[in-house]
Amino acid sequence: MGTSPSPADPPEGLRRVAELLSDEALLEGLLTGVIESISAELPDLAADPEMSAALDAACRTGLRAVVRSVAAGMQELRLPEETLALPRTLARRGLGIEPVVQGFGAVRQATLRIFNDLSEVLGDEAGIGKDLVPTWSFILRWTDTGMEILLAEHARERDLLVQSRTAHRMDAVRALLAADQVDVDELSDVLSYPLRRHHTAFVGWTAGAQSGAAAGRQSSSALAAWLSQRFDGQVLVVPSGLTTAWAWLATSREPDFVPDDLLRLPGGAVVAIGTTAYGPAGFRSSHQEAMAAQSILRARGMGEGVHFYDDIELPGLVGANPEGMRALVRRELRGLAVDDPTGAKVRATLLAYYRANLLLAPAAEVLGIHKNTVRYRLQQAEELLGRPLTERRVKVEVALHCVEVYGSDVLPH
Repeated sequence: MGTSPSPADPPEGLRRVAELLSDEALLEGLLTGVIESISAELPDLAADPEMSAALDAACRTGLRAVVRSVAAGMQELRLPEETLALPRTLARRGLGIEPVVQGFGAVRQATLRIFNDLSEVLGDEAGIGKDLVPTWSFILRWTDTGMEILLAEHARERDLLVQSRTAHRMDAVRALLAADQVDVDELSDVLSYPLRRHHTAFVGWTAGAQSGAAAGRQSSSALAAWLSQRFDGQVLVVPSGLTTAWAWLATSREPDFVPDDLLRLPGGAVVAIGTTAYGPAGFRSSHQEAMAAQSILRARGMGEGVHFYDDIELPGLVGANPEGMRALVRRELRGLAVDDPTGAKVRATLLAYYRANLLLAPAAEVLGIHKNTVRYRLQQAEELLGRPLTERRVKVEVALHCVEVYGSDVLPH
């Protein structure tokens, strides 16, 4: 039963009306009038047999309980289970709380009208008229309190349903990730997500101090909105923990991510993206890569933005052996393995040059500097390495990637 403290004791005049309504015939007539008023306000619900029955039961039991409470001078507003069933039914139907708000408006008007009618008929005899103003005030406060109870019940039921659906979906996702023997078509139905497609996995979280269930819901909803707005394909998003959300994008072919697709992330958001792969196995492998990327990014404390596993795969694999990684950096980078601004600029230039397939113009464009500046820094790099830039390129490039991802922690001290 929903209970809330009443704002004040019911006025004597209102208690007298409640006592008069102990006459069942009188009460039943008044209840019928109130329900008709509410039904007129909510024609769509009144036309639905199940909702009409729930509305009728909620009103009759609720108003009867209120009459009894007022007559007894009770200081708490108690709404019975039959009344609370109405917002629960609305939530289970996927309907908003607006009908309850409209219904309470009708209840308020009908209640005031009933009191006015009774006070005119019985006012002098029962002493009701003198309490007219405080009674109106009490009715207004009571309807506000009752509406708060029903709003809270609707929200609670909606949260329970979301949690239940989310738990069911998470069970299906875990079965897929565990590589269990699963019925792919059945799980596609459960998840409302096509598994016989190409899958790109995303792991999203919010950088900073946010935590708790609200942060988790925010991460999930923000990631879902971002994916739906930026990419063509079906999206599956499930919360994971308190601050993280997992997502997958299903496409008929491998998506071609372009820089514009990755702009306008929600503020403070970090997203790690796995490589695209096909079918249930691809669903798993892409997720594993996105999770591995997240682990690297969190270990480095890297902030908001979009990060592809493909860009940090080699540093991630090499980083599984930290001492070996430091030795690689020290051996391959030689004079470039210094922790100062000049060394950082030269390393960034050399890495951009490698990524541009040894072409000056594309490297300069990426770095936002002139080609001559790139040429000068490459000369510095060659001097610091003590060998041509094309010699041992693979290992040098891997070492540069490691410094880019792990920062000064891998440089000699």
